[in-house]
Parts: sequence; structure tokens; C-alpha cells
Amino acid sequence: MGVFRDEFTRQKLTERNEDPGRFTRSQWCPEGKCSKWYLIYRWSVALIFLSAILGHIMHVVSIWKGDAWKWVIFMTQQGICLLCIHWIFEAILVTQRYMREKRALFITLIYWVILHAGVADTFESDIAVAFNFFMHTVNTISVIIDFFISDRPWRILDFYYTFIFGTWYLIFSITYWALGGTGFCHLDCGSEGGTEGDVGTENCVTTCDPYIYPILDYGNKLGRMDSLGGQQLLRKDGSVVVAENALSNKEIIGFYFSAHWCPPCQAFTPILADFYSDLIKEEEPFEIIFVSSDRGPEEMKAYLKECHGDWLSVQHGAALADQLKKKYNITGIPSLIIVTKDGSLITTGGRLEVTEKGPTVFQNWLTVSK
Repeated sequence: MGVFRDEFTRQKLTERNEDPGRFTRSQWCPEGKCSKWYLIYRWSVALIFLSAILGHIMHVVSIWKGDAWKWVIFMTQQGICLLCIHWIFEAILVTQRYMREKRALFITLIYWVILHAGVADTFESDIAVAFNFFMHTVNTISVIIDFFISDRPWRILDFYYTFIFGTWYLIFSITYWALGGTGFCHLDCGSEGGTEGDVGTENCVTTCDPYIYPILDYGNKLGRMDSLGGQQLLRKDGSVVVAENALSNKEIIGFYFSAHWCPPCQAFTPILADFYSDLIKEEEPFEIIFVSSDRGPEEMKAYLKECHGDWLSVQHGAALADQLKKKYNITGIPSLIIVTKDGSLITTGGRLEVTEKGPTVFQNWLTVSK
């Protein structure tokens, strides 16, 4: 307890280190001296991190194309960039000291040449795994190793750097989300006739995660139907309605994920339209919300006009569509998810139940919801 009591004092907050030379030497260097091996170590770490970051960026550019700029939105990337800047700054400081002491700069490149060849072989074998390992593991290992090599004084109060970075990233992620920013983007090619192998990538739709990390999904409202709060939905005639008003007297909600280019969707949609029409005639508290995977708003409109029921739709390209697909883990279409008015899941197999049981299945859903 005495260590903590001595550390958390006003004096410690303003205290200057009496031996600044400790920041630029190893624990094994004689006082006032800087070893060339410590200089090589510093530049090796800095160059390893710099080359890995540049390599990862080039890899992302080749894979993500126009979305490559999103590399910088992830906490891991921002953190490792700060760490790389730290290593470079450390290497520069050690270099300055070494030059003052030796009056000449001697940095061998042999180690780096050998390392680069090894890294290149790793990239050819599995570049994605190699980068992922480096970004999430090697950065931590490097800090631990440096703790034992450097003679830099470590203080408990230095934890505030971590707090500042965490606060910054929280503010950044909220601002990015509020401005409509998205995370990873994926090709949604559906299933059963909607797969890439069957219909080609020209029938695929790009969907993006509405968050950077799932834990930072600020729009998901803890998974309840509150995620529809304030959202605007479309009627079949194109008119706009507020979700709360349209669903105020509904007990059961069906989210219908579908697309015009998907043959199984075209076969099931008329069946669902008849099912919906029968329930509405009976004044059952039921509503369907169509979530499109069409390639554009015009294709979606044509699909609605061709065979859809008079139900509600999420606007094409709206962030809500991506949120719902992620929330219900939609990996293929057509898919009909049945939930209660408060968002509790009843079944993910609505399509099969509607096809096999028809309108009679609605009473089963009502019973489950109570």
C-alpha cells in the first residue's frame, strides 16, 4: 500500500526525472553510454512496425477497394499507429544520443533484409492471418519485451495515457456512427439460386455493418424493437410512415428479407402476399416489413409492384436494413423472421411455416407471444 500512497501524490504529477538519459539506453548499458546493439534494436522494432502497417494498408486497398479508407476507423489500427510513432520517436532519440557519443552513425541493414525475406514468405502463405496476428499479438509482445530491455522509468500514474486513448476512441466511434459511418462491407448473394456460384456476382448486393465493432452498435438499442423508434418506413404506394404509428396496433411483426433477382424469392413472395392478405381480411394484428437486397431503388420498386403485398418496406440503402440483417444473422434469402411487438424472437423459420401451414400458423405465433 505504501507504493500506491507514494505514487499518487501531487509531487509525482509534476516530478521531472533526474536522469533523462534512462530514456535512451538499455538496462544493461553503462550509465552515460548507449550501445550500438540497443540502437539496432530500436530501429529494428520501428521498421518492423512501419513495414507491417504499410503492408497491411496495401493488402486492405487490394481487398476493400473503395472502402480502404475505413482501415483507420478501427481501434486496433489507431492504437498500433500510435505505437509505431512511439517506436520511431524512440529510435530517433537513441540515434541522436549515439551520434553524440560516437560522432558517427552506424546502422546495419542485414537484420532487416533477413527479416523482410521471412515476412514476404509469410505473406505468400497466408497474408491475412499474418497481418491479423501482428496487429493483435506482436504489438503487445513488443511492449512487454521493451519493458525488460529499456531502462526507461515506469510509473503507475502513466496509466492516464491509456485512459486518454480510450476516451478519444469512444468519442470518435460515436461521432463516426452519428455521421452515418459503416464498418466492414460484405457481398450479399443470398442462397438457393441467389448464391454467387449460381447467379454471378452481378446479382450480389454490397451490405455494410452499421458499426465498427458489434459492441459499439449504438443503433441496436439492446436488441429490442426500439431500434425502429423514429424510423421512416415506406408503404407500397411510396408514401412514408413513421414506424411507431404504423405498428402501434400490431402484435406480430414479420421481417421479410428478399430480392427481385433471387428466383426462390420470386416463387415465395406471391405465397406470402396471399398469406398476408388473408390475415388482414381477418383483421389480425400482423404486419410485414420488407427488407430489400435489390441492387437499386428502381429494382426494388419494380419488385414491390410485381408481386408484393400491401405491406411496409425499409427504404433502399437505409442503415436500418443493414442493422436488421446483422441482428437476425441473415445469410440467405428469402428469409422471414417472426417477432413480437417488443422484438422478442418467435421463429427464424417463418418462410417454411407459412408455406406448410398457411394462415393457421398465425394463432401459434400469437400463443407463443403471450
